[in-house]
Amino acid sequence: LLATGEVVGLFPKEERDTMCGDVRNDFVKDNPTMEENLLNMYNYFMDRLRDNLHVCLCFSPVNAKFPIRAQNFPAVFAVNINWFMPWPEAALVAVSGAFLGSYKLDCSDDERSKLYGLTGAFQATVRDMTDTYYQRMRKHVYVTPKSFLCLIDFYKQL
Repeated sequence: LLATGEVVGLFPKEERDTMCGDVRNDFVKDNPTMEENLLNMYNYFMDRLRDNLHVCLCFSPVNAKFPIRAQNFPAVFAVNINWFMPWPEAALVAVSGAFLGSYKLDCSDDERSKLYGLTGAFQATVRDMTDTYYQRMRKHVYVTPKSFLCLIDFYKQL
């Protein structure tokens, strides 16, 4: 699917013919010199599908099988890869406020805002310590937005 945009045998002949009929007007408008037959219209349909098909896959580079899969399935990894950078501490505090804002706490608003800042500071400190850990132990530790959300959920359970 990712390499060609087509899953062979996915559509029965009747459905393919119907799809070709649906794109006929666009085919004639875009390709006035081409012969109007089912094969050309189906290829036109598949070209439009490939141009408009967007697939989002999420992989963790932490897994040892990640580089092996990247080599075995080049069609998957021959696309854009978005590496997400660490959140700034202000964003962590804002997210903390959004998730803990409706949570009932027995404290003043000033103490509540300090709590939000503290959760952001914890995450930022742990993220910064991963560099030290790597320098000493030569092992990567990843601190992700998901781990921050888990921290907030853990705090709610306390």
